[in-house]
Amino acid sequence: MTYEPILNKKGQPVFLYDRHMPKTDDIELIVLKGHLLVEVVLNDLASAALPHPQYLPKFMFHKSACVVRAAVPQRSDDPCWELILKLNALRNDLAHNLESDKRQATLTELFRIHDQVQPVPEMEVNKSGEKSLSDSDRLRLVIEDSMKFLLSLFFDYSKT
Repeated sequence: MTYEPILNKKGQPVFLYDRHMPKTDDIELIVLKGHLLVEVVLNDLASAALPHPQYLPKFMFHKSACVVRAAVPQRSDDPCWELILKLNALRNDLAHNLESDKRQATLTELFRIHDQVQPVPEMEVNKSGEKSLSDSDRLRLVIEDSMKFLLSLFFDYSKT
């Protein structure tokens, strides 16, 4: 996958994803960095949607995601929420288990969910060619779509 980031006048990436996502095929590093990127956007959405987001427990991604999902009325039943929670399950497996029998099954399930999601409903994306990509490239798409979904909710919520 050849993706060129948008650079500012100093030659630095403009977008959060481009600044922090390493150029590697290392699944573990992509999951860990990607999870952090999704968490940043989730926290931004929590700050917009909740009257006192500072009381959300730190390092409790799953609980924060569930609270934000319940608080934001737009698309609370969207499968992208399941994608985000499955990414969190994969991250937890990597962070707490040196080796795991569940890892490949979780990754496969993550990709199955990703095949069903459209992060921005007004811009439907054909995902038929994604199955031929490497796991690392597919994982990058999962992270990008999770971020796009949360950002679209942030913008929709900000309008109301």
